[in-house]
Amino acid sequence: MIKNNNFAIIKEACVSSTNTILYEGILTVKQKLNRYIEKRWIRNLIFFFISLILFLPFLINGELITYVDSNFHITRLYEIVKLQQHGQFFPDIVQYSGIQNWGYGLNLFYPSYGLLPLTLLWRLLNNPVLAFILFDIFIVYFALVMNYSVFKKATNNILQAFIFSITYILTA
Repeated sequence: MIKNNNFAIIKEACVSSTNTILYEGILTVKQKLNRYIEKRWIRNLIFFFISLILFLPFLINGELITYVDSNFHITRLYEIVKLQQHGQFFPDIVQYSGIQNWGYGLNLFYPSYGLLPLTLLWRLLNNPVLAFILFDIFIVYFALVMNYSVFKKATNNILQAFIFSITYILTA
């Protein structure tokens, strides 16, 4: 009877030390991940590669997938580019290309100042498709960084913020 009791005590000690080692191993993996993610350049590099991988097929093929209202927005951008080529760098409130070529206060509802970086890319590259794709890569990268920053500020947890930002952007 004493031998069985000693065996039970030894077995319990082994199990608890194994659980402690496993728990410490999990903590060290989390700590290592936190250290890597904490480094801004590694985190930003990961975010950049995620953004690039999402749009890599479009970059390789040089194609752009358009949706229902893409034609409307592309003609708005084209008008802004043409205005800039003729010396008007900030668009008027009224645009003529938005709805069947008649003047409409389009920029009251769809401000075009947020599109100025895209028009700058369009003019620099002289390739609207490449400009759209690069702009989309920048937007996704910026969204990853912002989601990470906001979630980290809210939870004060680096790993959760990193996983949240990637998951949220990839499912959006």
